Amino acid sequence: MAARGCGWQRGGDDAECGDEPTARLRVAPAPQHGRQVGPRPAHARTAVVRTELHPQGYVEVDRVLRRAVWAEPGRPSPAPGSLVDVTDARERDSDVLYAFPPTAARHAKGTTPPR
Repeated sequence: MAARGCGWQRGGDDAECGDEPTARLRVAPAPQHGRQVGPRPAHARTAVVRTELHPQGYVEVDRVLRRAVWAEPGRPSPAPGSLVDVTDARERDSDVLYAFPPTAARHAKGTTPPR
């Protein structure tokens, strides 16, 4: 009489045994694209992204390059050449700006990136 068991034990087909038991895997968290800095301040200036803002990069404000960090962790940072709104960091001794997605109404008034 033939031995009963799974196909893999006899070198045959696995169809007799069904699926192998599976283990629950941890789900990777959603990627973080920036720093959580709290609500967007009311006062912002327009800047042009000059390098990737991951984790920090440079934006151009009034023809001066300034370090900036992307402040919208749920959204990918914009590509170089894009307009962003920037605000000063909340820490008094920080020279890094926080960059946010542009406010459509502010940029619809004909603001063009500096060359």
